[in-house]
Amino acid sequence: MKHVAAVFLALLACAAPVQAQRSNTEGFLLNAHVGGAAGNVEDGDTEAGFGFGLMAGYGFNETFQLVLNGDATSLDISNPQLAGGYWMYQGDLALRINFPDPTKAFVGYIVGGLTGQYGRGTPDRGPAQGEEVELAGWGGTVGTGFHYFFTPAVALDTVVQFTFASFTHADVTDEAVQGGRLPDNLSNLFTRLNVGLTWYPQAP
Repeated sequence: MKHVAAVFLALLACAAPVQAQRSNTEGFLLNAHVGGAAGNVEDGDTEAGFGFGLMAGYGFNETFQLVLNGDATSLDISNPQLAGGYWMYQGDLALRINFPDPTKAFVGYIVGGLTGQYGRGTPDRGPAQGEEVELAGWGGTVGTGFHYFFTPAVALDTVVQFTFASFTHADVTDEAVQGGRLPDNLSNLFTRLNVGLTWYPQAP
């Protein structure tokens, strides 16, 4: 009787439906996104803007991904010495840690890495009024987000990231002004919310 019961249970296990794979975070990935950003430069108010970006990366396994991300955002800076409209460019080299379940469409993750910043604009007041200003600096980024997979190869990707950085270099009309009319080492905080599509070309 015990043998009959064991055979019956084995048959039931074989007959149980196998859950289809819903998600995949391994292999190469490509992403395009749009987003909003809010920036606060030392001694100024928080200003918001909109932009777009691209990302590429590689998932070593379902959990760990190395990504290279670039964002371009148009926004105002209200620091008294730099006030005006700017295009801000941010490049991130980051590690993503996923919390995967291949049978689920939803995959959450956290992200952290290094960020380079470059800004270009024309202040409408202050000591550099009317002149083209370039800003550059470095910092760190942390954030959290999620994938929602429509297929194992294509996912909606939403992430919010916080960048803590400092503009360590400033140029006015191609002339270095560190210690001159413009301040250096201006701390800044940028918050980015990006929404886009991610493609995993090696997905099954």
